[in-house]
Amino acid sequence: MNKLHKVGLTALTTTLVASSAFAGELSVSGSASLNYSGLSTSSDANPWTMGNSVTFAGGGDLDNGMTVNVSYELDDDVMDDYSLKLGL
Repeated sequence: MNKLHKVGLTALTTTLVASSAFAGELSVSGSASLNYSGLSTSSDANPWTMGNSVTFAGGGDLDNGMTVNVSYELDDDVMDDYSLKLGL
């Protein structure tokens, strides 16, 4: 019974040592703008315009030496700019 107990602990220890940990970083940034282009009496267009943007960026190193970086930008509720970079 004692041998079986040792085999079980050895298998558990090997599993815990073989598990890998991944560390990464995530950042969020944003911006907003409000512009006034001037009032024109010949146009019914609104002279006020607004812009907004939220960017999510993250990255990290893997245990095998690879690096991963990802970035997504939401601009007026549309994901128009995005990138994924893998490095060795």
